[in-house]
Amino acid sequence: MNTTIFQKYFQIKFVFYFEALINCASLIMCIFFPIYFLGQFSADAVATVGVEIVRWYGILLFVITFILVGVLIKGNLEAVKIVLLGYLIGDFAQIGATLYLALTLNSWSFAVIFAIAITVVLIIFRIIALAKPDYLGLKSKNEDEE
Repeated sequence: MNTTIFQKYFQIKFVFYFEALINCASLIMCIFFPIYFLGQFSADAVATVGVEIVRWYGILLFVITFILVGVLIKGNLEAVKIVLLGYLIGDFAQIGATLYLALTLNSWSFAVIFAIAITVVLIIFRIIALAKPDYLGLKSKNEDEE
């Protein structure tokens, strides 16, 4: 397989590993420090149900992060593509929900802006990875046999 300099020195899979690290920081905040997590978006008082829903979100974030890291480590390109497509669909929903949150709270906090910015960057990398899977840096079955 002919690889470009970009493919040799920059493999997109590492962007998704970095995403997993960010997700881990977020899920730790959601599960163990949910009031702090919510406080990044708004200074409004938080009801108990809101705190518990954030914990629940943290558990779900753990599960989807585990799936992403698992398929990247396993290196099954078809599985990675399915997971990235799911994440891509979720990215667009996340941007919509984040915009709705900011408009509802009438607040453009750092957390809101960061969430939108990082999601846009991840959308770009997911589209590249899905369009050009060689850029992921995963070995194909044929390479393993050689």
